[in-house]
Amino acid sequence: TTDSDCDRVCSSYDGQTPPSKMKDGSEITWKCEAEQFQYINTCSSLKKNFECTTCDQNFGQDLPNYVVNKKDNNYGKCLMMKGEMTCSGSHKNTKRLCPCVPSS
Repeated sequence: TTDSDCDRVCSSYDGQTPPSKMKDGSEITWKCEAEQFQYINTCSSLKKNFECTTCDQNFGQDLPNYVVNKKDNNYGKCLMMKGEMTCSGSHKNTKRLCPCVPSS
């Protein structure tokens, strides 16, 4: 969804792609882990998850992302972060790619 930070995205993840239960049968809850952004802050990762026309480097608390608002100058682009990435950023014109991991 647009305007959602990764903390919210991960905590509401339904766990359907990876298993949603631990081996002992308990439910898995998910969290954003900022250290994992380094593995998904790539054009290839973004293109696997969104229909990017191009990829570009940028700055912003909501990166990496896909720009979905047609009125935005970056519409259709996937944007990768040049600096430090956080789980808390969001923007009304974008969908984020988030590093969700099981919480312990």
